[in-house]
Amino acid sequence: MKLFGKYRLGFDVWALMLFIIIMIPNVLWFVSPEQAPLTSESLALHWIERIASIAQVVLIGTLCFIINELREIPMNKWSTTSVCVMIALYSLGWGFYYGGVINLLTILTLSVTPGVAFLIFSIARKNIIAALSSVVFLTCHVIASVGNLWFQ
Repeated sequence: MKLFGKYRLGFDVWALMLFIIIMIPNVLWFVSPEQAPLTSESLALHWIERIASIAQVVLIGTLCFIINELREIPMNKWSTTSVCVMIALYSLGWGFYYGGVINLLTILTLSVTPGVAFLIFSIARKNIIAALSSVVFLTCHVIASVGNLWFQ
């Protein structure tokens, strides 16, 4: 079904795979009996976290279900390598976090790398809607994460 221009409804399995890979450590953290706090009681940060969550839902929806017919399949090597590097750094950040190393660098790694991975993937797929959503998600996620570290 054509939406507008070169965009149509469809399904991108690789976008879903990227989302699942990035969510695995989050699910492990959520079900962990000894969770380290990732949120604060700040009302301002609460709203920023909400905006980040909404942007994330929009991002995943647009990335998985809105297809630009001009996208490259497969993605070029630079994009693929960059996304893989972001995933590796993200996993490393979670390793440090689970290991008790909770500092600014760890929090930045956990908040910047998934947003950058989604942004690179969106650009490679020529999906401007998902790219804009990823910028909003990335910005709010970094502000909320660093703010939560600051207020603890």
